[in-house]
Amino acid sequence: MLQFARMYQLDLTAAANRVFKYQLYPSSEIRWNWVMVGGCDYAGSMDEYKNKAGVPDYFALCYLMKLPGGGAVVADGVIARCTQADAEGYIKRAQEIYPIRNIVVEGDGKGEDFIQVLRRNPGMKLLPMKTGGKGKGIRLERQMGPWLENGTIRISDADTTFLIELRRELDNYPLCDNDDALDSLYWAMKGMPEVTTMPRDVDGEYPMNTYKKKTTNPYLSLGRAR
Repeated sequence: MLQFARMYQLDLTAAANRVFKYQLYPSSEIRWNWVMVGGCDYAGSMDEYKNKAGVPDYFALCYLMKLPGGGAVVADGVIARCTQADAEGYIKRAQEIYPIRNIVVEGDGKGEDFIQVLRRNPGMKLLPMKTGGKGKGIRLERQMGPWLENGTIRISDADTTFLIELRRELDNYPLCDNDDALDSLYWAMKGMPEVTTMPRDVDGEYPMNTYKKKTTNPYLSLGRAR
């Protein structure tokens, strides 16, 4: 949708008005021995008919790698409509092939059942997390969006199935049919808090906090009695 508006309708406002703005990273510069975490948004084929909109969800697994110079890059991932057994296989193979520190799996709803299935595999590096009741608007737009816009989290420019789908969802959100790749990126980010947690200063404030403390004009003290 965004690409059509920009290429054929010459509508440059389409990019300016989109929810997510992000920066690309050259895939040729990615090294697959960098520290990696995974983020999983589970959906199995048995859940397809539960989708009220008639559009079945995808199983999505995002590979997020820490950049040596700071920040992180989405290197690739998996996006597929598959059975629960297939999904389990994707998780197992990812941990066998890549230096994954852990894989964050959403622990709400059907994800909780999937986690129990995964736990039967000895040595599986899992980090279950729950949404805490936060809706997609808060999780994706308010929590994930700023890190994408400021370049802390970048997206590989490779044309793989997962990355093409992720960029499509980023470009068209919230009008895309699915946002499963976006969800998997959100959970991957939660597994790398050293990149996405803003350090506090000595006063306990965040450096980018827009709140300004009241300060005393130093020149006023010149006229004060001591």
